[in-house]
Amino acid sequence: MAIMMHLPGARRCRVPDTRSRFSPMPSAAAPDPPPDPSSDPSPDLSSDLSSDPRLNPRPDPHLGPQFGPQINPQLNPPLNPPLNPPLNPQLNPQLDPQLDPQLGPQLSLPPVLRAGNWFAALPPDMQAALARIAVPRRLREGERLFARGDAPDGIYGVAEGAVRIGAVSARGKESLLAIVEPPQWFGEIALFDGQPRTHDAAAEGPALLLHLAQAPLLALLQAHPPWWRAFALLLTQKLRTTFLVMEESASLPAAGRLARRLVIIAEGYGEYKDRSRRIVNVPQEQLALMLALSRQTVNQILKQFEAEGAIVLSRGGIEILDIAKLRGMAK
Repeated sequence: MAIMMHLPGARRCRVPDTRSRFSPMPSAAAPDPPPDPSSDPSPDLSSDLSSDPRLNPRPDPHLGPQFGPQINPQLNPPLNPPLNPPLNPQLNPQLDPQLDPQLGPQLSLPPVLRAGNWFAALPPDMQAALARIAVPRRLREGERLFARGDAPDGIYGVAEGAVRIGAVSARGKESLLAIVEPPQWFGEIALFDGQPRTHDAAAEGPALLLHLAQAPLLALLQAHPPWWRAFALLLTQKLRTTFLVMEESASLPAAGRLARRLVIIAEGYGEYKDRSRRIVNVPQEQLALMLALSRQTVNQILKQFEAEGAIVLSRGGIEILDIAKLRGMAK
């Protein structure tokens, strides 16, 4: 079909009709309606999450305990550690023999301290209570434990080695009060009066101590007032020894004083019951300091004791052969 068009000043021509060859222009499309939730074919994520064992914290009986962070008592322990695990006794050394054996190896009071006269005479419940608050402490040779004038920090028991108790005057002169060895306890004076330390204390060699700190010990004694008597007995035992030393200094000659001091050390300052040590590991220099004698005088007297068969001298120590004979020399 052709359309006749007439243009002014132009010849008539035919223009072919091309409307049937092209598609009509589409009209503006209307916006899509909102999706209908009831007819939405997309999957429900909440239902998928509830069934996905990797994201679902609920236990799955078909899932191995080594997979996934399930909250399940059968879960592999390294993946789900307990919130309150038992304390490792090696990191928290509670010295209590009644600890649960399932917690691993426990520390306890060394047998040498349990065998001492003072501790062995304590009631069992008091022994257990002191063991719970006891803390082991190791000292290197020459390491200071406390100095004269320091605030009180409790009492100590010697389990291994020895502790030197003494002081140095303003002029630099040293006085040696005692060498404390197992199974002795010391430091109880400040427990009663709360006053500063009266002497210096340092390790004579590598030493292992048991420390009963001041605050927990006072709290324990406040809860159990009758237990104060045990510490009073410990103090009076030291007081008796001090009176004997004062007496020997005033009335005995040098040989008698030395014999008396060797007997006291061999008997552990009263801590050994019906027995005594055979070896006294106290150098002659220290004996001289204890008795305010010269080392030459001490050496001469010891050689005299050796000649009479009471002792045998060795390097750095004295072997006691006849303690009864030494007691006789101390009179």
